[in-house]
Amino acid sequence: MLINVSFWFFQASLPTVPSGNNADAGAVGDAPPNHDATSNYLEALKSLSRPQIDVLEGGVERAKDKLGLVMRQVQTFLDLRTIVCAGPFLYAVIQEGTPDSKIFGHPNWLALLAHATLRAHVTVSGGKKTQNLPLVVSAPLDPAKGTCLILGVPPVTDRRRRNLLGKAFEQAAKRTGSRYLLDYFDGSVIQLKSEDRAKFFDGLVSLLN
Repeated sequence: MLINVSFWFFQASLPTVPSGNNADAGAVGDAPPNHDATSNYLEALKSLSRPQIDVLEGGVERAKDKLGLVMRQVQTFLDLRTIVCAGPFLYAVIQEGTPDSKIFGHPNWLALLAHATLRAHVTVSGGKKTQNLPLVVSAPLDPAKGTCLILGVPPVTDRRRRNLLGKAFEQAAKRTGSRYLLDYFDGSVIQLKSEDRAKFFDGLVSLLN
């Protein structure tokens, strides 16, 4: 169990590499390499070796710290009531300058935040409608380039875990003329110019209604 947690942490620390080329990639730019992927991978391998128990324990402690940040952000969403119902989906935005927002510029952590936020919101709201709505979450990616990361997760009632938001993201970005990069292995993740986010959400509402 500890090995799984540690390895997942090291894996989550890696920068997400786009799966190929996108004609619109130049408009947004590649994700900033916050970590050395090779070094992190080798550290993850070390954590599987009994003589390297210190690496395993260090990974577990860092994972616990990051999970604490995720839970605090979920609580912030709930306390400030910043989870908005846009009709066919819910959305929440982490604004630029928010403390510790940097970790959510990585899809793995943003996905964990999205799932935890959606479950918590459904529990707190107690409404049947929210159980059937997906959640779209946005976080700053590269403030210097004015980009953000947007990720969507399916409703909590979708037991098949089908995530159909990837195609909707691409169509909404094209229809609204948003500058984007939709080139991750996970189709429900999109890079966007932060200033295009509002019209992208408007386009997504129109598309999903």
